[in-house]
Amino acid sequence: MRRSLVSLIVGSAIILLGVNAHAITLSFAPASTSVSIGDPVTVLLNVSGLGDKAAPSLGVFDVNVTFDPALLAFVDATFGDPMLGDQLDLGKFGSPTSATVSPANTLNLSETSFDSVSDLDTMQAGSFTLATLAFNAIGLGVSPLGLSINTLGDANGDTLAATANVGTVTVTATPEPTTGLLFVTGLMVLGYGWHRKQRLTTCS
Repeated sequence: MRRSLVSLIVGSAIILLGVNAHAITLSFAPASTSVSIGDPVTVLLNVSGLGDKAAPSLGVFDVNVTFDPALLAFVDATFGDPMLGDQLDLGKFGSPTSATVSPANTLNLSETSFDSVSDLDTMQAGSFTLATLAFNAIGLGVSPLGLSINTLGDANGDTLAATANVGTVTVTATPEPTTGLLFVTGLMVLGYGWHRKQRLTTCS
């Protein structure tokens, strides 16, 4: 009796571990970046921990990205992985996507796949880029990049549990020329002027 009970507990633990074997994560890449004011900023929103050409695959997502509108101005979002293509549109049927900013510091991103359960489960990569986000750096400081999940569903539409990791963008002032660089540039200008004067004198 005791042996049967132990076997049942061990078997249940294995089943539970199998169910939770996939630690799905949404994250920014790079997680932390530094740019000069006036520069463009590109951040990837990635998903990892899915089954690689196996369940669970991703069939739908709806997330919110927050940022400091005094430091960053949203430009646009490009859905899909730059190398692998859109992993929610494997059959090229076209998948509904949306990228809207409302209020000013909340970007809502969503996409729904029209691919079959079979295609998603057997063709989708385990880790890929959901969207590439483009901003302009407009103010000095550190802008947190917040990430919250509204909906994350598998190929069947069932909810997937996932961890959402945050990021930061640091906007700094445009670097001023250093004193040493100015000194060397000045010497070069003086040397060029002296050389030119010597050449003109020789020609005369």
